[in-house]
Amino acid sequence: MELAKLILDTDQNKAIIKSKLAKGYPVKVYLNEPVSIIIKYETVRYNEQLDLMQFFYDCYGLK
Repeated sequence: MELAKLILDTDQNKAIIKSKLAKGYPVKVYLNEPVSIIIKYETVRYNEQLDLMQFFYDCYGLK
């Protein structure tokens, strides 16, 4: 939902936000301009002994 709000805000099409997002299910929204989306994946594991999440380098070369 946050991503949808961000995209609609970026598109300056705020009138659609409440009506489209209030429905709570996927809908197709036509934007005035393309909006770039970058998804960043981080390698992480949980260390039970330290009760800590450990993040590692980008092993997939996505950066």
